[in-house]
Amino acid sequence: MVGAALGKPRSGSFTLSTNLGLGSIAASASGNQLVSLAGGSSLAKMWADGRGSSRVALLQPLQETDWIRTSAGTWVWQSSATQAAHVPGASALNIPALGAITSLVGQTSVEPPDALASRLLSLSQQSGLSLGPSDYVAGRRAHELIMVPRSGVSLITHVNIAVDASTGLPLRVSEYVHGQGSPIVDDGFQSVSYSAPAASNFTFRPPANARVLQAPTLGAALEPARRIDRARRRAGSDGERGNSGGFARSTSIHIVGTGWDEVVIATGVPDFGLGDLFGASTSVSGAFGHGLLARTSALSVLFLDDGRLAAGVVTPARLEAALS
Repeated sequence: MVGAALGKPRSGSFTLSTNLGLGSIAASASGNQLVSLAGGSSLAKMWADGRGSSRVALLQPLQETDWIRTSAGTWVWQSSATQAAHVPGASALNIPALGAITSLVGQTSVEPPDALASRLLSLSQQSGLSLGPSDYVAGRRAHELIMVPRSGVSLITHVNIAVDASTGLPLRVSEYVHGQGSPIVDDGFQSVSYSAPAASNFTFRPPANARVLQAPTLGAALEPARRIDRARRRAGSDGERGNSGGFARSTSIHIVGTGWDEVVIATGVPDFGLGDLFGASTSVSGAFGHGLLARTSALSVLFLDDGRLAAGVVTPARLEAALS
């Protein structure tokens, strides 16, 4: 039923609230939208034609970021930088959506509830499933599905997914961890419509004064111009531009493990305030090397001296095992 609903036209406004325990550090992270979305609340709108074209607009004070996706590729528009970046092709995920962290990283950096729920539901075979009480979301009656991870290292206790009782569309996703009463992720529609959106929602023409770039990945499309310029200066005349249309070589990311136990390991992570985040962390060492460990009730992050970063909604021991 959920799968059929995702193939139907729809639009709506939604709020994504996250609380990974990073507090004001995440909220104030400048120049990195993905990090800033690790804490706080974001208001967005979405449109989908049910045939592969979609648009998400992240609404912020005096600025807007849009992801307009069609079969030809994805436009990423940032009004604050007057920058439009085009990612050609089908614009597949930068990293596979396998688990608790990568489920949050989709075609945008602020995922609608239906998209987030569809990825989490792919973990149903690794979860206990039950039905919760009925509720109303965005004015629509919804049935609640409760997923409980079968994992000894995941910090997540359960995930609640509210599904439209009439259409099967997921309307809200809430994720909970040990020791925290409020959800670490609360992604819910405020309003929803099942009328076909106008085709104009999926058409984008960069303004005449915009900086227009070709980007190799959706992650690179969000790079601020100043970071690109710094990377060019560091690279010198040889450069590291490759065929990326002016973008610095992107961070290398790979996944260790799947499902609720996954760990994201990155190398070449740009400086977006890691010094602030790791200033109050614990020094650790082992077979994996030496580094700093930061922990919250919702997240474990290990930043090694060799520049690798490992993160997961898992125990620190799981991070160390993944790095080893």
